[in-house]
Amino acid sequence: MTGPGWTGTVGLWAEVFDDVYRERPADPEFDVAGWHSKITGLPFSPAEMREWVDATVARIAGLRPRRVVEIGCGSGLLMWRLLHDCESYTGTDISGVAVSRLRKAVAERGAAHVHLACEEATAAAARHGSGADLVILNSVAQYFPSAAYLGAVLDGATAVLPDDGSVFVGDVRNADLLDALHLAALDGCTPGEQRERRERLRKSVASEPELLVSPHWFARYAAERGLSVRAMPKLGRFDNELNGFRYDVVLRRTPPPGRVVAPRDWAGAGALRSALDAGVLTGFRGVPHQGVHDLVERASLLLHGGGPAPARDALRPGDLTGALQADDLQVSLLTEDGPGTFGLAVGPGAGGAALPVAAAAPRLLTTVPWGTVP
Repeated sequence: MTGPGWTGTVGLWAEVFDDVYRERPADPEFDVAGWHSKITGLPFSPAEMREWVDATVARIAGLRPRRVVEIGCGSGLLMWRLLHDCESYTGTDISGVAVSRLRKAVAERGAAHVHLACEEATAAAARHGSGADLVILNSVAQYFPSAAYLGAVLDGATAVLPDDGSVFVGDVRNADLLDALHLAALDGCTPGEQRERRERLRKSVASEPELLVSPHWFARYAAERGLSVRAMPKLGRFDNELNGFRYDVVLRRTPPPGRVVAPRDWAGAGALRSALDAGVLTGFRGVPHQGVHDLVERASLLLHGGGPAPARDALRPGDLTGALQADDLQVSLLTEDGPGTFGLAVGPGAGGAALPVAAAAPRLLTTVPWGTVP
């Protein structure tokens, strides 16, 4: 069922996902087969997955798409929730099993404006991107064979975008948090001596099989092509890999309207409360991500030594959504003050404001799948 002539990493993943989707799900519109945490090795719970789906759909719906191309549509988790508000929806995937199953389900529901194709990502971007106002690549970049392949897919997608179009690259695994991610997985194993844990962590990091990408890779890509970029942490509330170690990116031809906010250094939860009470548009940088920043510090100590960093008030990005409307909140990974932190704007118009992109140069922009880091 896989595409003819697909070899290497693309062919491997096509075979993997053919196997994943071969068993018919109980609910075709909520098929979460194959979704496992890299930290625990266990499947995410239905509640975790529903939160993830709802938050992703909300971010995409905020772009107000009408003509959508989704590259790597999988079981249709996003498609089923977005297609009713679209004039056209084209979904592509490398799994022939997934595409065949979706075609049958779409036909049964009479969704004539939905088109499906079994294609690899570079071909899909070039063939179907024209006429779309939104191209989605959600939770697929980690299966690409290289950063160059990701760049080629994005080039194909952005080349045909209208001026008001967007590319949404969702659920990207963060290369800035590579050490912390593997330490979190190691914490679930049998403890050992520090030297043994250090070697196990180094070997685990060096053998990472997937493509992890730093948010600053997207910033560099956007700057080279004259695009605007936002890289945003997830806004879920579960303490899991999905919310702590993945993020979403939006690329546009033109920047969104709004004020440019010059963020101040994070001074703790008290400063945030003062800003909210004042009702003034305020930006912060270097906000420690609760549950992630601590792992970053511990991984650095284990691998490189040194003393612990001073404790700072940490926040979970998703906790902010309960107290603030979307128009009054923006989160960013591009104003950061080191891995495991994020930037934040709150107050009137924050959602449409522009947070500056830091001129950071992280040690690692991407991993090399199935091998050592570059």
